[in-house]
Amino acid sequence: MHIHRLPQQWSHLETLSIPIFDNGQDIDRLSLLVSDHHLHSPIKFGVLIRGHGLYAVGKNIAEVRRHLEALEFLFSCELERLKITGIRASNTPHHR
Repeated sequence: MHIHRLPQQWSHLETLSIPIFDNGQDIDRLSLLVSDHHLHSPIKFGVLIRGHGLYAVGKNIAEVRRHLEALEFLFSCELERLKITGIRASNTPHHR
């Protein structure tokens, strides 16, 4: 598994941005936040919903599955990197 599973991500040196949204019981509000974000910055591969999980997107189920597998792999690599270096995850920007 490598980053080439994500279209237009040519190198492991490129930055990959996955939006993070706070979870809440108001699904309509969350839907509007995700839609608004997508209008201004198209969601390429997926989003994280804090405390809920990863949602992948794609043109068809095969592409969604490929994106999901690649993102899960990248997140597990990042988690291992943080464990090894002892660096705590920063307060990354997210959408409330």
